[in-house]
Amino acid sequence: MSGNFEIEVLTKDLIHALNLVGGIVEKRTVKAILGNIKLDIADGMLSITATSADISMKISINGNIIREGSSTVNNITFSEIVRKISDETI
Repeated sequence: MSGNFEIEVLTKDLIHALNLVGGIVEKRTVKAILGNIKLDIADGMLSITATSADISMKISINGNIIREGSSTVNNITFSEIVRKISDETI
């Protein structure tokens, strides 16, 4: 299962989760994937996983799952986009 997922979550919950995992993600890295976070949507939850060379963190938040899937996204870019959205849900 990959890409093309659809979920609705509270924006404040997503921002909080991104703030927590953001401390794990490598800011400058030789391996581009270490600058990404993994999004897994399944079983009514959005799980966000961040990994550095030394540690991994996974945070799960409840959401309205429309279509399950998974993908990786650049942490900085995704976080900036989410923070610019003023809607209660995203």
